[in-house]
Amino acid sequence: MIDKILEINNYSRFNTKNMGGIPNNGHLKKINGIYAPNGTGKTSLALLFQSLSNKNSNIILKKDSVLEKNSPEISLIMKENNKEYKESFNNKAWQSQKLYPDIKVFNSYYVNNNVYTFTLNDDNFILKEFLLKEDYGRYDHLLDKMYIINKKIHNIKRNRHNFRHNFMKKKNINVDNINRHIKDNEIYKKYNSRINENTEIIICIYSEIEKLIKKAIPSFISYTNKIMSKFTENISVADAKLVVNHSINFNNNIKFILVFTLDVLGYKNPKDRDSVGFDYTLSDGDKSALSLASFFARLNISSTSDDKNKTIIIDDPFNSFDTGRKEMTINLLSNIAKKFGQIVLLTHDKDFLFDFYENTKFIESSNFNMLQIMPSGKNVSFKKLQKRSKGNSIAENVEKLNLFLKRGPNNDSLIDILRMLRPLIEDIFKIKFPEFFLDGTWLSTYIKYIEKSKTNDHYKKFYKLYEYISDFYSLLKYTSKYHHSTYDDDININELNNFVKLTLFLFDKI
Repeated sequence: MIDKILEINNYSRFNTKNMGGIPNNGHLKKINGIYAPNGTGKTSLALLFQSLSNKNSNIILKKDSVLEKNSPEISLIMKENNKEYKESFNNKAWQSQKLYPDIKVFNSYYVNNNVYTFTLNDDNFILKEFLLKEDYGRYDHLLDKMYIINKKIHNIKRNRHNFRHNFMKKKNINVDNINRHIKDNEIYKKYNSRINENTEIIICIYSEIEKLIKKAIPSFISYTNKIMSKFTENISVADAKLVVNHSINFNNNIKFILVFTLDVLGYKNPKDRDSVGFDYTLSDGDKSALSLASFFARLNISSTSDDKNKTIIIDDPFNSFDTGRKEMTINLLSNIAKKFGQIVLLTHDKDFLFDFYENTKFIESSNFNMLQIMPSGKNVSFKKLQKRSKGNSIAENVEKLNLFLKRGPNNDSLIDILRMLRPLIEDIFKIKFPEFFLDGTWLSTYIKYIEKSKTNDHYKKFYKLYEYISDFYSLLKYTSKYHHSTYDDDININELNNFVKLTLFLFDKI
């Protein structure tokens, strides 16, 4: 588990050395919610944890800060079985080779790589975590046997190399002619024969592992479909074909890959999915849901270690999700929080994070950590995120405005109603166009984006709102008049009523 973040410097936009300390003295808890607008380092933080898990330093170096000349410096405290380990990244590499396979990361890279095909032994999951529990012993036995045979092949190849070298020296043969002279040598032929015999044993071992994988496939499909059904009844996994890379080498870098056959509204796509074009049939939300379902399935069926030792990193799990799918994601994450030792949820949607917190009240608040990554000039810093007060969500504010139109002010003053208008529009802009949000982005900024959408392709997503630009200007001008006012004496209720209607209209259009 990740116990404490000591420092993150010269990595992406992080510079904790100059930007001040991390809340809670850098300690992470059982549940950690981190809110970060897009572009402030959310995905970089998830990749940092992924690099830590498998000690792949290239992941860190690819996110090297363009703002600093110095190389990244990262320090964390890890805890396993009540033992602490300090992990440091400097001089362009992790300073220890200890791996943390119990850190599992779901992010956009996982989605891109795991929609129709799933690598069963990748940087995120080991192959054993896919198998049925009853086959763990058999799998361990096969791995032990494979290690012994591979070591034997390695030694034979080394002895063959030495014999070949001595043969060249003794016969005074150059490299270009050695194969012609040595191929019929009986000793050399024996070396080749022993290598081939042991390679055949390795191939047989892999065949046995394939059988264990195929035995587990129905369980994985069933679990994935069980989760997928919560997102949609129209898409399911009908079958999965196992594809194996049979290249044999001493490092055992063989990849086992599942290729899904999908059932979409009763139609099955063949293994060659290009002939059907399901890439275009499935929406981005469908693809994200399928990837998330497979990720949760792999988490839940794997029990190679104590679940209480596992740390689950989730980076924006709901890209392209509608409200219903977001709520289902929150429920699934809550179940994950119950089962596993630690969860780190990173999101650009503050309301999603607050809703997740509300849904995990079964966990003591002392075990819940809420942070935000805040831009400050070119760098970003960690701040404590204050929990949402009741009645502050987008859905609740929309409901309040609708009630105002039906019943009048009720318990809210006119100025309170008026002050909901502009933030409501700004909040839905942030959610709908998260990639355009930066610190200091307000309604006036979004209006400029709408204006530019007519001639600048970078803002073309806003063009659908161009016909309503005068309405946005009217709302901005109206709300600006009362920006600093604390009284509602001069607010005309009929005028306010019209602007509440306009706000809800623009909300729907966005």
